[in-house]
Amino acid sequence: MVLLAVLSGLINLSAQTVFLKVVSMTAGDLYTTYIIVALTFILGSGVGGFFSNLIRPWLHWVEALTGCYTLFLGILLSGSFYHYDVPLWFVSAGLILPALALGTHLPLYGYYLRRIRFGLLYFLYHFGAVLGLMMFEWYFIKAGSVKDALLFTGAIQLTLGMLLLRQKHLGNLKLEQSGKFLSPLQWIKLFPKSAFSVFFASTLSYYEVFWALRTQLLITDAFRMHATLISCAVFFWMALAGILSKRLQTSSEKVFLGMGLSFAIVYLTFPFLSLNFTGLFNGSIWNYFQISFGLALFLTLPVFCSSLVFIVETRSIQSRLPIDVVSGGLNLFSCLGNVTGFFIAGTLAAYFWQPLYFLFAVASCIGIFLFWHRPKGYRLILYSVASATILFAMSYIDLTKTLFLNHLSIEARATERIENIFLSSDAFSTMATFDLKTDDEKDNVQKLYIVDGHLSHNLDSSAEFIVGLTPAMYFNGPPKKTMVIGLGSGQTSWAAAAISEHTELVEISQSVVKNVRLLRDYNFDLMEKKNVNVLLQDALSIVRNCQPESYDLIINTSTYPSNHGASKLYSDEMSELSENCLDRNGIYVTYFDGSTVNDLTDFYEFVYPIMRHFRHLDISIKPYPIVIAYNTPRKLEALSAKDFIDPADFEIFDKRFPNTFATKCRTFLRNVPLPGYEPLLSSMDRSYLERNSLRLSIQSKNINHVSRTFPELYNTLSNTPLYSCE
Repeated sequence: MVLLAVLSGLINLSAQTVFLKVVSMTAGDLYTTYIIVALTFILGSGVGGFFSNLIRPWLHWVEALTGCYTLFLGILLSGSFYHYDVPLWFVSAGLILPALALGTHLPLYGYYLRRIRFGLLYFLYHFGAVLGLMMFEWYFIKAGSVKDALLFTGAIQLTLGMLLLRQKHLGNLKLEQSGKFLSPLQWIKLFPKSAFSVFFASTLSYYEVFWALRTQLLITDAFRMHATLISCAVFFWMALAGILSKRLQTSSEKVFLGMGLSFAIVYLTFPFLSLNFTGLFNGSIWNYFQISFGLALFLTLPVFCSSLVFIVETRSIQSRLPIDVVSGGLNLFSCLGNVTGFFIAGTLAAYFWQPLYFLFAVASCIGIFLFWHRPKGYRLILYSVASATILFAMSYIDLTKTLFLNHLSIEARATERIENIFLSSDAFSTMATFDLKTDDEKDNVQKLYIVDGHLSHNLDSSAEFIVGLTPAMYFNGPPKKTMVIGLGSGQTSWAAAAISEHTELVEISQSVVKNVRLLRDYNFDLMEKKNVNVLLQDALSIVRNCQPESYDLIINTSTYPSNHGASKLYSDEMSELSENCLDRNGIYVTYFDGSTVNDLTDFYEFVYPIMRHFRHLDISIKPYPIVIAYNTPRKLEALSAKDFIDPADFEIFDKRFPNTFATKCRTFLRNVPLPGYEPLLSSMDRSYLERNSLRLSIQSKNINHVSRTFPELYNTLSNTPLYSCE
């Protein structure tokens, strides 16, 4: 039974990673899907745990039915599931059943293993979860199949149910009737200290976890893997609290004092420790995985204290109620606290890296300690002086500059300066700009733009505008209807709108739309253009439901495939659906650079999903490779003022970037041929592009980020016809 409990934690808790992958690839971006999956499992497991003692005799059916359900989802993904536009709420509703089942596991295993100390079982269950999460994440890093992961998970869950049924027939499970049920109000009446201690500890814990995830993504790039690593860190601290709870014979109120200290330690040491962590990146994926996990552990330190509170309070009631009633009841208050912590964190998101955010947490911990412990005399004075000293020290530290220093290599930190930081953060996104100055005789300055950890580009450069302007060379007149996927800074979108009669800007995040308005000085006030319309939807949903042949031009300018689950926008399914939306003379445009392609194999894996649906594929070489795909042959003409449908737009652009089109034209690789072999095909189910992009982005971590360049693939493609309009 002990091994079955460990296996249950390993497969059921880690299944959240699989479900997160399913939801993000189906409908939604990283933050939206992480929050929805997390909250669904939090609330579901809270309710499931609370009623778990009512289904004591049927633990084996819980495991088996969960397995059957997961297998059913895996079978669904084996068909054309990704071609259907499934609403996000419907996908989320599909998580309720496994979430409810998840909540019953620990209480019921605790009941059947009640001769074992609860803290030890708590350790084993969550330690298994850490192993499972890392196993699945590493599998996805290596471009594992989402469908196969679901089928594997379901098979293990079903096997668990069979093994438990076998234990029942052997008489190893002493099954009893349903346990005593207490309503939440009865819990508060009978055990007020336990209920409120667990609630407040969990509130502060998730308050920290929300911050930890946002911080991890911001300083190490917004890779999907970091959501899993934060979950790994949380379960690690829970496991550690379980194994140490016997040695740490203490009261909850004293643990709150320790929790306040842990918040202070994280905040006060962040400027030093975070830079040391990111300074250890050497370009290896395994190194990056290990260092990022260590960083996640550091950022989530207070979770250890909240887990200890849960175990201490469970132990204090265990002699009065069955263990499944105790752990299930307290788990409900823990889950309610997690949800409360999420909403408080989201409300204070604008202050994430300012003293106020952590001062609130530390002061709350101290207040809860004083309320329950009520020290008197010299002890009260001692606690007050120590608390005031810590709060005073924290009030003088601002983490903002440290966040962006983490993006520089150790060498660059010594030669480059970050100045004039502007940061805007809310519950769903973080955007920042800053000046990066190089200490040389020219004192070079770049205005860099960073969104959710993704260091995008120099806002003072014309590169992003060129992406949107280049398609004009392929049309005899302005495109009537254009779609731009991904707003970003708004520069590419402005350029597309400048050459098009009507432009639809597809963006999944309202926060990004807000950021575009904040960057109006760099995108020529894009949102005020009369011929643009913003669609706040997932791009896949748009192309699934578009009228066939309704667009002349589609520009996919979403972020790298490694970021935010964006790989689905570079998949075979995306290319197929986009081709259906385009007019027969339409053009599909996207881009890549050294963070996506490093050699010929990477190149063909990137363009293969596109080449399967478009007969012609060109590459504009500068400012970085722009892919232009189409099905009807056409000639090219040089870009000039005539390509702007509004002469005022040309004047605005030419004033900011004079002579962009006056000197010479760029070189194109035209009609790039298919390779002599069949490249790996990146799909919604198995994303080779996410794997490649993750590998290459991580390799760049030991190189100054401003020196990223596209490798010279053109010599390898020497047989490809060249075009130049010089």
